[in-house]
Amino acid sequence: MTRYTLQLGFSLICFLLMVPTVGFPLDLNLRDVLGLYAGHQFDDRGQYYAYAGATLPLSGKERMSLEPFIDVFAARQKYFVRDGGNFLPSYLSLYTAAVGLTKSFERLNVSLSAGPAFQSFTDKYSYQDEGQTLYGEVTTKQLGYSLSSYVSYTMLKDRLEGILSYSSLQGVYFGRTRWKHTIYKKAESLRMEINPGLEFVALGNEQFQSISTGGVVEVKWKRFGFLVRGGYQYTTSFHHGQYIGIELFGTPF
Repeated sequence: MTRYTLQLGFSLICFLLMVPTVGFPLDLNLRDVLGLYAGHQFDDRGQYYAYAGATLPLSGKERMSLEPFIDVFAARQKYFVRDGGNFLPSYLSLYTAAVGLTKSFERLNVSLSAGPAFQSFTDKYSYQDEGQTLYGEVTTKQLGYSLSSYVSYTMLKDRLEGILSYSSLQGVYFGRTRWKHTIYKKAESLRMEINPGLEFVALGNEQFQSISTGGVVEVKWKRFGFLVRGGYQYTTSFHHGQYIGIELFGTPF
């Protein structure tokens, strides 16, 4: 297994959380303006992924048949690559800005967006010099674009969500589905919801594929909320194990 394949694998995993799925403009009511979201995921190998972003509807308080929005996103990830018998830490940063349109039909919501993406990753490596093992690092920067689509369908106590995305940085295709079921909802002054559910994620390109499956628990309170997720992940190049994460979202203004 080559270092390039391992590095590519974790770059693809980074893209897994690239598309915001909570605090999305589809969930904003008429008086909301700015949606904020953030998250953190880690696994049992000491790797982590942290991100934050903001979504701004451009239609203001007036509803339109097609609602434009902009979304900005930043992320930081620590991952490991295999170098002989060693595992060396590497770091990846990702920045995106997208413009999109949202369309709502009774229970169905559809959103499409596109924009530039910038990626920078630092890869550490080892080499031999006069019988000694030394370490160095190299930083690579890439500029590309991303395309994404988001669909949600809401029933009485259930909600289905789907994402399909593509990034030109490494030819990555990404898909995710989530099912949430409302077990508690207080519509009065408390305005609280508890929604457990399941998620399934698949992504990859010609060199790498990854599958993740697990459970989620979402709690909404007034204009804020959080989601806890965890489960099992499998990749063809490096890691088999468990993951756990949390997502925060809200419209504070």
